[in-house]
Amino acid sequence: MLATILSHLTDNAVTKPAHPFAHRLTNGLRITVTFFEISNSFNLVLARDKVLPSLIEWETVLKNWPYPVRAKPHSGNTDGRHYLTATLPAHPKLF
Repeated sequence: MLATILSHLTDNAVTKPAHPFAHRLTNGLRITVTFFEISNSFNLVLARDKVLPSLIEWETVLKNWPYPVRAKPHSGNTDGRHYLTATLPAHPKLF
């Protein structure tokens, strides 16, 4: 199911660059994907109110990403929303 969600998010992001597409899971985790044509990359953000998403959640998302990818996330906090984020290179087969 997570792989399908991520596939839809990346497909939508490629069709509308620079526009963030998000999905909220039942555990409160929000996944946001934005594609940038200039850098040919995706911005991936995992966010949750009041609690930082775990590195296990991050790894689970990357394992279910539409193609193999590795990235070390940066963490942050904005107005009570905690997040992990990284830039992921786009796979050439997407185009």
